[in-house]
Amino acid sequence: MDEDLPTEYDLIVVGTGLVESVVAAAASRIGKKVLHLDANSYYGHFWSTFNLDNFEQWISIKNDENREDRSGDEHTNHFKTCKDVHSLINVQWKWFLPEETNEEPETAADNVNEGAEKNDYTWTHKGLKKRSQKFNIDLSPKIILSKGPMVELLIRSGVSRYTEFISIHNVLLYINSVIEAVPFSKSDVFSSRTVSVIDKRILMKLLQEIQNFEVDSLENTSSKDETFYEYLRSFRIPENIEKYILYSIAGVSKETSRNDGIKAAQLFLSSLGVYGNSPFLWPLYGSSEIVQAFCRLCAVYGGIYCLNRGADEILVEGDKCTGILSGDKKLFAQNVVIPSSQAPYEFFTGKHLETISRGILITNKSLYSSGKKGASLLQFPSEDPSIPPVSIIELDSSTHSCPDGLCIVHLMKKGSDNDYKEFETAVNSECNDETKIENSKPTILFKLFFMLSQNQSEYSSIKPKNLHLCSGPVQFELDFISSLKTAEGIFREMYPDEEFLPAPIETPTEEE
Repeated sequence: MDEDLPTEYDLIVVGTGLVESVVAAAASRIGKKVLHLDANSYYGHFWSTFNLDNFEQWISIKNDENREDRSGDEHTNHFKTCKDVHSLINVQWKWFLPEETNEEPETAADNVNEGAEKNDYTWTHKGLKKRSQKFNIDLSPKIILSKGPMVELLIRSGVSRYTEFISIHNVLLYINSVIEAVPFSKSDVFSSRTVSVIDKRILMKLLQEIQNFEVDSLENTSSKDETFYEYLRSFRIPENIEKYILYSIAGVSKETSRNDGIKAAQLFLSSLGVYGNSPFLWPLYGSSEIVQAFCRLCAVYGGIYCLNRGADEILVEGDKCTGILSGDKKLFAQNVVIPSSQAPYEFFTGKHLETISRGILITNKSLYSSGKKGASLLQFPSEDPSIPPVSIIELDSSTHSCPDGLCIVHLMKKGSDNDYKEFETAVNSECNDETKIENSKPTILFKLFFMLSQNQSEYSSIKPKNLHLCSGPVQFELDFISSLKTAEGIFREMYPDEEFLPAPIETPTEEE
């Protein structure tokens, strides 16, 4: 392999996360010679999607790596890369199933296909592992907006031909100790039984006000520092409507600025009716399908891919990065892109971490049994207004995320969750643990909690300008908005006069 791999490139990209893959595709699309590496045996890095067997292997491997203590050592013109050691922390998981029983689990499980009611004791760990390929478990699940920047980029670049999506029909909010469907379209508002006639009028009027609001016209006014929460409070609206708009329609916190909150709500409202009533789309087979679609585009235009191969050292001459050391081979490029989690410590001024808390559950039924099948988005606000809400994505078998009769539940919260108290509160409110079996609530078969973090410190003076660092999935947000901004920003630093992911070159037909 070493003998066959060229040594000179326009761009070397380390890691196959979303930002890295978009940058690699954009560079390859304009004719640059791109080498795209990943030390893992799979695509996606922390954006990956796994079947059950590979998911359990990932947990074990990463938990073992987390116990190691590695640090970057500076050499003359060589800087050792990091190995994501501190990116995954506080991993806790548990199966609430027997390994196997005297019964044959497959027989009862297969009855689900015929519409039979699932018995809570049917599943075993061994039985689930036999269906490993039926699982697609996301490390960083993402929902996209029908009118958002990701859809626009997928369509413009032609990457959409490699992806499939379904609408998310259940947009939910945990309010007054129950899960309620959020009314957001005109038909939803007027058919809702949880909103009074008077409140329906208030909600429709406020949504229209937000949709017509011109954010730029008030950018420099005295109220520019107002929060979106304060803006909503000025309308003297009922608390339930306030929460609908704040947490589910805008999807922001009480600390979000007025302008950012309005822009988020406007994007939500403009996405209604584009691909059905719901503004949200879910990528079939998992969010990493989007990552791999950009890798495929890069390869179509000549990009070279090598898995099981990463960057061991960054090569520097003066103030310029000249390439990387990968194994025993030096690879040279005009620009190098690498995840912040793998960048040498010397290229940062300190260690300021940004963290996201994550949870993954396997359950035996939906949290919202009266909703439509498919994917659901649930916001679970904390009783403490200073704590960000827990965002929950639930996926059933129709999303190709799990076998029939099961659901995958993803929990996300910005910042660390000490002892996972916020997650446990949300889970205990809507699920049973292994000691309780009630038909009204889902039963947890598997639970995993972990935290992802990355260094957000300023760059030090010795970081070469042509070494570009990528952000990872450290914050739950809709539509990959910050990741796309980062990818486009890196591309424009390298190639300021080139178009970012233009439309594909069409091959003329014989008639033409």
